Amino acid sequence: GVGIVGNKIPITENHHKTKEYQTWVGMIRRCYNPHKTSKAESYKDCFIAEDWLYYPNFYKWLISQSNYKKWKNGTTWELDKDILYKGNRIYSKNTCCLVPSYINQIFKSSKENRGLLPIGVSIDKNGNYFAQCINSITNTNKYLGNFDTPESAFEAYKQFKEKLIKEIAEIEYQKENISETCYQGMINYKIED
Repeated sequence: GVGIVGNKIPITENHHKTKEYQTWVGMIRRCYNPHKTSKAESYKDCFIAEDWLYYPNFYKWLISQSNYKKWKNGTTWELDKDILYKGNRIYSKNTCCLVPSYINQIFKSSKENRGLLPIGVSIDKNGNYFAQCINSITNTNKYLGNFDTPESAFEAYKQFKEKLIKEIAEIEYQKENISETCYQGMINYKIED
């Protein structure tokens, strides 16, 4: 009851819904299905730009992306709304990009799971603060050291994570897996608690 499919763009191919159409429907569900919006904090109060509620407009944007063919042929790709504008709540042609799934995971903060400490900071059984971060390139957990305060532990996490995001941006841009706009968004991304 939210979007308009129209009759300009086929939504099935070989008796299956197209990836483009499924992505459009998934975006609508994330924003307007109460079961989705109540479970995930990142979709709370999200909405879709009016022009994207018309499927042909979304489709036109999608196929114009420099990494569209890689997205189309890949199995683990996502439509992201948070890389270009942190905390963004609107899906639109100016706020979204196509990314491999692992890149999208880099930007999830899991705020609801970490308690009162800053992101990347934990406290051991002796009351000592330490910082750690998942290195998405090596897929390992990187221990960053012990610190006297949660603020200093967070600063170590912040420096490591921002450097890591820049490294991943360089790698993925060279592979043509991300657009230049996404690349710039990642290079300029700042970690905040």
